Amino acid sequence: MGLFLLFFSGFLFIAVVTTTPRDARLGRKGFLLRNLVLIGLGTFTAIILSYTGVPNSPLSVLIFVFCVVLFFFCLQSQVMRLQDMRRSRYFALLCYVPYLNLAYLAVLLLAPGRAQVDHEVFA
Repeated sequence: MGLFLLFFSGFLFIAVVTTTPRDARLGRKGFLLRNLVLIGLGTFTAIILSYTGVPNSPLSVLIFVFCVVLFFFCLQSQVMRLQDMRRSRYFALLCYVPYLNLAYLAVLLLAPGRAQVDHEVFA
């Protein structure tokens, strides 16, 4: 089961990296707000799952799919924040490393991004 989850999370990472546009950016405030919403939704689904009690019920399968979608959006926000910081989007792999992922998320929250430049002013 663990090998399947590792393969599946790698596949999900590749899907995030290939579907996120290269010009998509997310500032510090947007990153924080988006992650707070995702954490709230994840907590809510965990509470619902704990009250169902039956691991093989259709509701459990639906909640699992919802959690996969939440994880997709969490990875996508990390990739967008890395692009805003002008870093490689593959640094998002650091979220899989225990203990290092906490420092990585702190850097994503605190590091400044690139300045907003209005390209149409110079046109």
